[in-house]
Amino acid sequence: MKLNKKMIMLCIGVLSVLMTGCSAENSEKESHNKDTKGNEPQTVKIDEVDWNIDENIVDEKRCVVLDYTNNSNCTIVDFELSFKAKNDITDKEKEKFYQDIQKSFEFSDDDMSELKEKEISMSTGSERVVNPGESVDKARCYYYSGYYYLNDISHYNLMQPDIATIKYISDGNVYTEYYDFISKKYSTEDKTEKAVQWSNYDIGNEVDKPEAEMIKVDLDYEDLFSFCVHGITMSQFDEYVEMCKERGYTKNAVDQEGWYDSDREDGYSVLLDYDDDDYKMDVTVRKD
Repeated sequence: MKLNKKMIMLCIGVLSVLMTGCSAENSEKESHNKDTKGNEPQTVKIDEVDWNIDENIVDEKRCVVLDYTNNSNCTIVDFELSFKAKNDITDKEKEKFYQDIQKSFEFSDDDMSELKEKEISMSTGSERVVNPGESVDKARCYYYSGYYYLNDISHYNLMQPDIATIKYISDGNVYTEYYDFISKKYSTEDKTEKAVQWSNYDIGNEVDKPEAEMIKVDLDYEDLFSFCVHGITMSQFDEYVEMCKERGYTKNAVDQEGWYDSDREDGYSVLLDYDDDDYKMDVTVRKD
């Protein structure tokens, strides 16, 4: 799994903010209760998401992947599936599963003892922005809740779907719908977030606000602003890098594919990181 270099920078930033006693709250990110008396927002049901799990080749390796098509009327911004072992899985199947895991990832006996204390499961999902009629392909599946790629379709065949999480945009807000495959029931989060968020402080004026269907603010302080832009291409990332350069972020620049880190003469700095799996860009702006 790719190391998120941005998270390392954020941890450093958060520690510095906490040590100086800075605190803030992003009102654009605040949750809003749904208006049950007014017009109800559109919903996305599981049968409107045509999903499939199968083998495919990713980076020259055979992997188990998720493909899905959004057949709803809403834009989906996150689709996740969790799986658990079938009720009729046999002890023999479990033992072979554990043997395969240990061999594939070179786990120690102690590692396996710890793993066997957990329920057998797998997960998958994609945070790509998927408009009505569009599709996602080759989203990786993972053993348990992450870290290790699922690469054996026979292991997937031991599973049954458990919970689906669908996040989608309606009326400018992001809603979260859950579907329980076991009980065949839906539940919806009572709170939502604005689809497009931005800083409450002047630091938000030190970079351009991208045009996107979804911008999620991660941190918002007077001297530290971090946000994620969903649904952009690599070429749009490159265009945003150029916009940052036009604003003077050219000092001590590190300019690589999918990565830009630079300072400005007045003490501001930017860090841009592109995720080509989920088509999103993480941006951090700091004032030293």
